[in-house]
Amino acid sequence: MHRTRVAATLSHFKPLLAGALRLSFICSFAVSVAASAGVKPQDLPSLPGADIPPPWHWAVDEESATLAYETRSEKWEASLDHSSGLGPSLAVDYGVLLTNRLGAGTTFTRDTDYAEIVANAVYAHRRNVRFRLSGAQLRTVGSGFLSSYDEAPGFRQNSFLLSARKYWPENRYLSGLGLALYRVDATPSAPAMLPLEMNELDEDRPASVASGKLDGFMLNLGLRPTWQSRIELRREFSHIDYRPYPGSLRREFLSSGRVSFQQYFGNCLQLHGGYSAGSDAGRLDLGLAKDNWSLRLSQDFHDADQDTLLQFSISIPLGGKVEESGTCLAQREAAPSFAPIVDAALQRPLQFPREPLIATEQ
Repeated sequence: MHRTRVAATLSHFKPLLAGALRLSFICSFAVSVAASAGVKPQDLPSLPGADIPPPWHWAVDEESATLAYETRSEKWEASLDHSSGLGPSLAVDYGVLLTNRLGAGTTFTRDTDYAEIVANAVYAHRRNVRFRLSGAQLRTVGSGFLSSYDEAPGFRQNSFLLSARKYWPENRYLSGLGLALYRVDATPSAPAMLPLEMNELDEDRPASVASGKLDGFMLNLGLRPTWQSRIELRREFSHIDYRPYPGSLRREFLSSGRVSFQQYFGNCLQLHGGYSAGSDAGRLDLGLAKDNWSLRLSQDFHDADQDTLLQFSISIPLGGKVEESGTCLAQREAAPSFAPIVDAALQRPLQFPREPLIATEQ
């Protein structure tokens, strides 16, 4: 009876022992093959999940401190910065993936002059279609934002944005299309009058600080004339209405545009450039890159002034061996794609001004 139980117990462990022997043989065989090929055992790939970094991150230096937490579905970060010459600033970001297609995020910043909160919702209807809804409120803190005031009134600025974008990876000519509509409305908490000494036209009538209301839209268009070339077009129109006094209105029209291109060649040589122009400034960029070197020429236009920059850079590995680029073909054929939903929900819209829309009126 005792022998029967021992035999039954051993029969249960036979599959486990056989699996362990096979695993031991595979590992020893892989190590022996790697040794014969000149590969060190510590250079072999590790098991899945062995190199996953911890979700917590932190960094501290003389001017800032940061604490962050990040997973695939959640991300938050808090940072305190005290740069030289500037007051302390606080920034807190939090983003979460609510479903496989919907993400939400909010950011809060506070410094000596402003306090702002931004909320975003990002919905991925399909892999190549995405919608975004954003809202923000900017409040002034103290009177540092306008040095002409002894006691500056507070300003509150609300911003809203709705955008949609779609990519066509399989289309050779039209690769992307995007549209964004936005509004920014600044209102003072009290009537804003400048001191009398600032009024040079009429000493008996104080100047007024008028808050503005901005409406605009932006259009993005991506083209792909050939498999080796890309063209990006962006056009933006907006207007700002200022009402310094009851019954008065001053409207300003703003427009900007940008065109950029990329041309890839068979030997991993890349030519890229772009031109952007606004109401009072412009910029021209032209660059050439291959493997570990790049050459870039840029020129800024400000009214009648021009600033030109010529830059050449080269990357030399510490080992002294320059490796050929193996990703140029993948970069040339890669289709445009979106950022991860959580990351997109933490991005502040570029159309939202970082300062109140105000103007001095007589």
